[in-house]
Amino acid sequence: MAKKRRFDFYREYLNDFKQNESGEYIYRGATFAFAGDVLDERRFKTAVILLSALAAVFTLAPECLPPTSMSRSVITIIPWAMSLAAVFLTIWASVRLLCRFNDLKEYVYRKTAARLPLFTAAAAVLSGVTLVAQVIYIIVYGCAQEVLFTVLRPVCAALDGIGCLAFTLVVRRAKFRVR
Repeated sequence: MAKKRRFDFYREYLNDFKQNESGEYIYRGATFAFAGDVLDERRFKTAVILLSALAAVFTLAPECLPPTSMSRSVITIIPWAMSLAAVFLTIWASVRLLCRFNDLKEYVYRKTAARLPLFTAAAAVLSGVTLVAQVIYIIVYGCAQEVLFTVLRPVCAALDGIGCLAFTLVVRRAKFRVR
């Protein structure tokens, strides 16, 4: 039978686990910790929690409003869905980072702290694209009868973009060191 070809990156991190005499697996690779004092660590954690929550709220809030003609348009749904995916990735990486904050194994560090600035920047850009698509929709098709709910959607997209941009700045300033 033909042997399955595995890529080089396939579970490469498993090489960092070694078995001891009693048969337990122990991690022998590099670990990372937050480089800062306790106050900086508390501020960073608080900022990550608050900005993750704000990103989730401002991305999902427009869908809790009564439906408008804008909310049924493909022109605005596709950018919003992409923004939702980027915010989901941001929140997933944030939660994973906070769960193992001062004992980040190298493979977890590469998937969370190293990628979080990219995820937050992508969420900010996609929120901006959503805002532009919604403003174009309002210019082309108008607000019809649901003026308040139609205007609240771009406001939420703008606030989401600003929050994700602030999140990007906070995450880029954070430093982690090898333990």
